[in-house]
Amino acid sequence: MVDSATQGGVFALDLSTHTGWAYGHRDDDRPIGGVWELGSMANLGRVGVCLENELGDALDLLKPRVVIFESPLPARAQTHEKTARLLLGCPLLVEAECYRHDIPTVVEASVEEVRKAILGRSRFPRDEVKQVVRTWCREQGWPFSNDNLCDAALLWRYQCNLMRIRQKLPPLGKKPTWSAHA
Repeated sequence: MVDSATQGGVFALDLSTHTGWAYGHRDDDRPIGGVWELGSMANLGRVGVCLENELGDALDLLKPRVVIFESPLPARAQTHEKTARLLLGCPLLVEAECYRHDIPTVVEASVEEVRKAILGRSRFPRDEVKQVVRTWCREQGWPFSNDNLCDAALLWRYQCNLMRIRQKLPPLGKKPTWSAHA
């Protein structure tokens, strides 16, 4: 059972067939999180229903004030038609479920914007970015190793820091130990 003091925070989603999620409040040192295994690309209908079910249960339990998810790449930038359908369809399902649960704020953020704000730069070599994000999570003292959970945690920290800045509070989180200009 989640008490009312735990409710009302920020819920971040890294959407895919392995959806990472992170939840906590603006001033928390670290989020809680996990990964929802939604099924395979062979059955996108099942993936969508599983996403709705998992998200609906989480929204019922946590009652977040803010839900944030990563913007999908445009359809023309996707490598496969099914991938494009998945990554463009999941945000619609999230927004619909948030509407159903009266979530007051639903935010979409670009991966480049999030990485620049938290990691100090927006672009990384494809084979390097997952390790950079996992390392950043470890530097925060967060015991996350799953790439999807780490991406959701990064997104969570980004949204929490935006909220802190709007309240004229300093952002939280340790800066990466490597140079932002490398």
